[in-house]
Amino acid sequence: MLTPYVEIVFEGSPEAVRRLAESGDLGDPESEVFVSSDLGIIGEGRIHHILSVLHVVAEHTHVLIPAEKLPGVRARLAKSSDSIRILAAHEVLETHFHFSFACYSKEHAQKIRQILDDLPEGVKLADFQADTRDDIEARGQELYSPVHDFEYEGKGLVTGTVKGLGAWRKIAEDEPLIKMEKIAVVLGRDLLADDADDS
Repeated sequence: MLTPYVEIVFEGSPEAVRRLAESGDLGDPESEVFVSSDLGIIGEGRIHHILSVLHVVAEHTHVLIPAEKLPGVRARLAKSSDSIRILAAHEVLETHFHFSFACYSKEHAQKIRQILDDLPEGVKLADFQADTRDDIEARGQELYSPVHDFEYEGKGLVTGTVKGLGAWRKIAEDEPLIKMEKIAVVLGRDLLADDADDS
């Protein structure tokens, strides 16, 4: 079963939030906890819009964690002397990002195809388009003109779970010819507002 995620907006020192993220209390810091600024994440929810309009981003850190960790994090912060508080916590409905590539060697093309074939659990390609051109007549002209005897170009959208996209992005970063846009996070209901309604 795929792990549901939440995005927490922490208010307080980014260094203190990072220490919390690296402590293991939010989940495995190597494979489960994602600080938005590290992973190249942009938000698409209401809270992101409000914070950007108000220009109050310096002391706010967005962190994505497994949803099951949220109650424990809230309990810890309630007892902690750290000057960190949770400003918002939203369920993550979807994560995705666009990518493109262009290469001129079969070796790089093979590596890119392998990366695209070996998608982690919960990750899929959408709107994928690729074109290969192998022109024997152009061989030997590369030094003198923009013509290449081999070209492999493509673009697409990667969608899936937070954990899966984070894992795939780390793999794809090893191939510099793959250009990736920031990860877009689509947020759902405000879990803190739900708690307030229940009380």
